[in-house]
Amino acid sequence: MLNRNFNALVSGQPNYNRMKKFIIVLVLIVTSVFLGDLLAQQQGDKISSEVAKLVSANNTAQLSSYFHDPVDLNINGKKGVFSKQQSIVMIKDFFAKYPVKSFKINHSGSSQKGMIYSIGTYKSKSENFRTYFLFKKEGKKYKIYQFHFEKE
Repeated sequence: MLNRNFNALVSGQPNYNRMKKFIIVLVLIVTSVFLGDLLAQQQGDKISSEVAKLVSANNTAQLSSYFHDPVDLNINGKKGVFSKQQSIVMIKDFFAKYPVKSFKINHSGSSQKGMIYSIGTYKSKSENFRTYFLFKKEGKKYKIYQFHFEKE
């Protein structure tokens, strides 16, 4: 066998089996990366739409089930890292002061590290806010790590 490989190498004939294996492995790697990105985008779209429905309904109770503990909040200029319970109170207060007129996700995507983000517009009767949510996977579920409402 060594003699045959040596003869193929010396005669300039390529080793087609190696080339086939290399191409197959390359195709598998590219396909798995593409499918991974596609799956992450689908999960991002799903979690973004679920959270958008809850924000549109000013439903703090169900929205809080997505919160990580603690949550990085920026609610109308009040910034910090707050416990889940503190975050619920702050968002309830925000929703009471600025009831939703409309809410729309403008863009969502994912990072190479598996994080998902959504950027949207929250409109109340008196003010408009730019929203930003950052999700990270925790076990089998995505949790909200950052939750921002900033005046436009």
